[in-house]
Amino acid sequence: MKHDTVNYVVVGAFVSVTLAALFIVLFLLTGRGINLEPYFVEFSNVSGVSNGTPVTYEGFHVGQIQQITAKRSTGRTVYRVKLLINGEFKIPDDSIARVVQPGLLAANQIDIAEGKSQAYLEPGDTINGGHAGGILGLLEELSGHVQPLVSRLMQTLDRLDKNVLANMPDLADKISSLLSELNKSAANISSLTGGKNKHHMENLLANSDQFSAELVSASHDLKAASKRLDSITRTADELVTDSRGDIQTSVAEVRHTLEVISQSIDGIMYNMENTSRNMSEFSQQIRDNPSLLIRSESPQERQTR
Repeated sequence: MKHDTVNYVVVGAFVSVTLAALFIVLFLLTGRGINLEPYFVEFSNVSGVSNGTPVTYEGFHVGQIQQITAKRSTGRTVYRVKLLINGEFKIPDDSIARVVQPGLLAANQIDIAEGKSQAYLEPGDTINGGHAGGILGLLEELSGHVQPLVSRLMQTLDRLDKNVLANMPDLADKISSLLSELNKSAANISSLTGGKNKHHMENLLANSDQFSAELVSASHDLKAASKRLDSITRTADELVTDSRGDIQTSVAEVRHTLEVISQSIDGIMYNMENTSRNMSEFSQQIRDNPSLLIRSESPQERQTR
């Protein structure tokens, strides 16, 4: 009996120690043993958060939500959230608290984005609240952009519907007129390409094909002529290049001849002048005595006279 009593005492003591250790662990996990300071933040929407929701500081767990109260402010409902945060963390006064969802399947929590200010909030102050971050924030932002877009689209469709209905008779008349004009154009084209004109059109197309072929042939001939002209030009260039020395020699000889002629020109002119004077005297004697052409005087007779 005494042995059983000892066993009961040992088991009871072990259970008591285990429960005490469990309570201590739970106490530490909930942050009750840490110096927690109260801060407040206001949100317009607190979906997914409640009492006990974790609070992180740049992703690091620093506390939890203690209380959420609703109040009316400037014509709308605002939710004032009381946070218990580890007093070892100093929060700059320009920090922003947001409701975030760290992962696709993770629960929402409140994360504080550290500001750059050198001034810090005191316990009991209100942290600036921002729009929801993470997937929830993206959905809210997308919803905010999509709703005005859908509204404008619906207004545009309503105006378009009204305009279409209002202009439907005029539009039907214009379409009917257009179809009538198209039918007339089709009839004119059919009259141009049918009957006797069909043969003319075939001849015209055949002549066009023949002209195109001749034009292609002329183009080939023109290319061949261009090649021959290029060959002639190259040959002329080569001939001029090869004969350049002979041309220069000929030019030098012509220059020398002209120099000789220029030097003898005075004597030539003098002789031509004497010849001209003699011819003048001869013609004068012939006019005075034409018989001189038959019988001329000897130099002795000419001297005795």
